[in-house]
Amino acid sequence: MSEEAKVGDVRDFVARARSVGIFKKTHSTNVLQALKTATEQASENGHNPDSWTVSEFRKELPGLFQAYGGANNVSTKTVTTYEKRVRKLLKQFEDHHSDTDVEFHQWKAEVEADRESRKSRRKKTKNASSTAAKTEPTEPSGEVTIDGDGTHVVSLPLPGGRLVSLTSPVQMTLRETKIVQSWIEAQLNAAAALAALDEEDDD
Repeated sequence: MSEEAKVGDVRDFVARARSVGIFKKTHSTNVLQALKTATEQASENGHNPDSWTVSEFRKELPGLFQAYGGANNVSTKTVTTYEKRVRKLLKQFEDHHSDTDVEFHQWKAEVEADRESRKSRRKKTKNASSTAAKTEPTEPSGEVTIDGDGTHVVSLPLPGGRLVSLTSPVQMTLRETKIVQSWIEAQLNAAAALAALDEEDDD
């Protein structure tokens, strides 16, 4: 049945999932925008996307998003994110669009349980990042070695027991070392924050 379902049925599926709380408002908006981007590009390419089955639509996605990215001033990450959202939506559609109301609500329970689990993980990550941010910068170890080529290697301890080695062609002052150390810690915290945002996009 899912092979014969049309692209327009996917929009109805999103509305149904939104009505029972499986999809949040923001998520529904995001997936519909990604879906609209693909169908509008198909129309620009001379196709009638509403006549396609879901499986036919899926096969066209790489070319559609490649054309969209080439014709618009958007980043590769944006194009990849849009295609990922549509592919995930089509998979959910095929798995659940023919569910009975009881089965649909069973899926809702699974989604909510997974959502709570991810919220808990994000909270732990946020607390860990906050703690790291409030921690006084760790003093550089002061362990400086000189390689055979004359470069200086400084060991920098970071929160969480991590240790990095910084290689410099000249000996760095303590102030310079602290600046570099703080920058590395900031990048690690930013990476953790981005990972949390990626998880939020799946809510």
